[in-house]
Amino acid sequence: MGFKKPVGFSPQRIEPHVCKTCGYFLTNPENKTLTAAQRIKICAAFCRKRDVMNSMSFPQIKNTGADALGPNYNFQHLVFTTKYGNPVFDNKNIIEIAREAFYNAAARHHIKIKVLSFGDNFAHVHIEVDIPNTITVSDAVRYLKGYSSWALFKEIPTLRTEWFWGGEFWGKHYGNGSVGPQGENVVQNYITRQDISNKVS
Repeated sequence: MGFKKPVGFSPQRIEPHVCKTCGYFLTNPENKTLTAAQRIKICAAFCRKRDVMNSMSFPQIKNTGADALGPNYNFQHLVFTTKYGNPVFDNKNIIEIAREAFYNAAARHHIKIKVLSFGDNFAHVHIEVDIPNTITVSDAVRYLKGYSSWALFKEIPTLRTEWFWGGEFWGKHYGNGSVGPQGENVVQNYITRQDISNKVS
């Protein structure tokens, strides 16, 4: 004899939700539709990709419907230093090759470069970027450093033999900090003041 469903019986259904930023599997016991803002709030406590979620200091969600993916920006101030701190950016040609490589790498991965400068010790760069929420900060760093390193060694092979005999252009570590809209001008002014690209030949 089969089970007879009582009148008015409605088994509880737990509707799954997957965070579109990190893939974390969320459950919604109350079976309610979660807005994008609610998903972000829940995910922020459990997100596996902290470097993305921690950068969401000033979420600005225009679309809070089911199709919204989250904040409209993820601004980061990145700092890369050359391997061994070699001061190779005292050369205009190297600067221009690096600059073009950064913009090409950014375009390939839908990263927007807002400000780019070469530091006053000729051995580091400052970049403010807007990273899409489909990739992590560490992914963006890997794309930018990897492609620029490849391009520089390709265009100027002597860099590898004279400066970077280990085969790595950039140091392993990098600096990054989240940039909110209220402090963006301060960060951009700081990055711009560092730039020496117009002072070298």
